[in-house]
Amino acid sequence: MKKFFLALFFTTICTNAAFALSEQAVIDKLYAYLHGVATPPNGEIDIRLGIDPLSGVSYSGGNGGGWDYSSVPNIGFSLGAEYIIPVSKTFRIGGGAQYITPRQADGHQSFDGTISYAPIYAVLQANPVWIMPGIFLKLNAGYAFMFLQGTDTEYVKVKVKENGFTWGLAAGVNITKDWSVEVSYNKYYSKINIDWLDDYTNGSKDMSFSKLGVALMYRIRL
Repeated sequence: MKKFFLALFFTTICTNAAFALSEQAVIDKLYAYLHGVATPPNGEIDIRLGIDPLSGVSYSGGNGGGWDYSSVPNIGFSLGAEYIIPVSKTFRIGGGAQYITPRQADGHQSFDGTISYAPIYAVLQANPVWIMPGIFLKLNAGYAFMFLQGTDTEYVKVKVKENGFTWGLAAGVNITKDWSVEVSYNKYYSKINIDWLDDYTNGSKDMSFSKLGVALMYRIRL
């Protein structure tokens, strides 16, 4: 629950930052809307298809014995969508959701099952180079649901104990008016419960999953 409120806090900060950076522009637009001399800004939906060539898992804390080594999952994919609206010529805000497809853990001092995530998050997008409007940077923060499959063996049973906070950074470029590409780094936090069947050291471990990905995005204007 504490991690959920932490995620909510960072999500709120991320969203409020965009408005704070463009406060006067927002006030001017609202004034124009109320007086019928402007129309609301049109948003867009970005459909995402990503591949994650690098990813890894690490464990820390807790008292689940034998879980001190990192486990590196294989290459995976991610699917998702983001809804983005303009706040000013420089900043955009929105939200998104993704599904991180299952990938196999390597099992050495960990487990042999698959790991996947489903994050929901807020997005702050900026165009820091005004003379090159096709280049953008993104920050996202939110909450990720973790899923484990095939983790039970004759020695140990592993379950999700807590979902947690997620954050990410990305840099991208618009290739055409409808297509763009971005490179991103994301990290997901959670906690697992470890039950050794031979009465070894049972307990829990903090777990983090990080990935470097490349995504192709198709833009739908509303």
